Amino acid sequence: MIIFVCRIGGSMSFNIGYISVARLFPTKYVSTVFGIVNFVAHLLTVGAPMVAEAPEPIQFLVFCINAFIAIFSCLYLVEIGKSNEVNQKTENEK
Repeated sequence: MIIFVCRIGGSMSFNIGYISVARLFPTKYVSTVFGIVNFVAHLLTVGAPMVAEAPEPIQFLVFCINAFIAIFSCLYLVEIGKSNEVNQKTENEK
């Protein structure tokens, strides 16, 4: 059951990542963003065996650090259409 739930979560994460890139970046940059994300993912994957063989609390610390980086990075993402609306509202307030 746990493996089934993990597979569903992984699939949902991939789908969210695939859809959100198209909504967060202009069309001319989408392929570049996918390339950069793929490159960074491969770089982080190289370190996975080293973290897996590290002493016990390090794996959990790496997991927590990754989670906090993801949470705080997502706070500053704004959809393309919404960013224009925000800019128009701030210009109207001036």
